[in-house]
Amino acid sequence: MKFQIKEYALQLINDIFDKINHEYDNMDSDLIDGVLTIQDEDNKTYVISFHEPMSQIWYSSPVSGAHHFDINVSNKESSCISTRDHNIKFPDFFFNEVSDS
Repeated sequence: MKFQIKEYALQLINDIFDKINHEYDNMDSDLIDGVLTIQDEDNKTYVISFHEPMSQIWYSSPVSGAHHFDINVSNKESSCISTRDHNIKFPDFFFNEVSDS
């Protein structure tokens, strides 16, 4: 199960990296060793990473601060749910923030 969670998390981070590079001309991104760093044209920096000991996506935002997302992997649907508010899902939360800024 731990391997599935890690594999899902790293694929999710890679997918975000690809989407930023293809759809967001106003952002620069670097993906190094599973840590995604994104900088917008106002020099705001977002960081997304997988924290393996907790099996969570960790997200640092200049807009909303630090967030942790529990990863749930199943055969039907995998998801990342905020540890603060179970109505907040990742990566939707990130894309809403960068679209609003």
